[in-house]
Order: sequence, then C-alpha cells, then structure tokens
Amino acid sequence: MNYNSSLALRIYLLATFAGPFSCAHAAPDKEASYGVRVKYRSGEKIKYADFTIEYLGEHRKSTPAYPRGFLYYDFKVRNANTEKIVSWSSGTGDIGPVEFEIGGKQFRLELRCSDKLGKLNENELVIWKSGDAVR
Repeated sequence: MNYNSSLALRIYLLATFAGPFSCAHAAPDKEASYGVRVKYRSGEKIKYADFTIEYLGEHRKSTPAYPRGFLYYDFKVRNANTEKIVSWSSGTGDIGPVEFEIGGKQFRLELRCSDKLGKLNENELVIWKSGDAVR
C-alpha cells in the first residue's frame, strides 16, 4: 500500500467512525423544524423557534364510561413567559393531533400517525404551526 492509499484509507475511516460521534453532541443545541419527524426521549428538551418541548412520560386516566382508561403521553411546553402540560392520547382509537397554544400562537402535536407524513415510530413526534397541518 503506498502513502496516498494509506492516507485515503485513514481519512475514510476517520470520517466513517468519528463523524457520527462528533455530530451527536451538537444535536441538542440544534433547533427542530416544524412539520418534520423528531425523536423524543424522557428528560430531553427539543427546541423549536417558539418554544421548547420535553417528554415527561405516560399516565392512564379512567372514566366511569371507560373504566379501562386512556393512555396519555405528557409533554411540558415552555417559552420565556409560559409553561404548560400538553397531553396526547389516541382515546378510543381516532389518532389525531392535539392542539395547544403558547405565546399567542397555535400548534398541533402529532404522535403515532401524521396526516401528511404517515405512520410515526413510537419515539417520534411532529409539531405543526396552525395552518400548516392537514386537518
């Protein structure tokens, strides 16, 4: 193997194996885009232009009419002046977005399925600005 081949191999290996590790640390500071699938995990904040959102976990709530209860996925949404909890549930199976307001603007949170993007993985969400999402 000559010097140029060896150097090219080293550069390739460095880009292949070190590249993903160096980018992984920059991800939390990157701003997420509306209308794009985003992976979420408990305790990690996702920054959007108008707010941050953080997955808190699940809770089950039953009613007299449905004692088995509904499973809710809870998210904390925060901007400079406001903090609120937004809970999404598929309810009786009609999977649709949950609407929420923060900072005088309307948004939609989609889990499990997106009207525009199709099926979402278990750890993915999509946030739409009101008016951008399909109803």
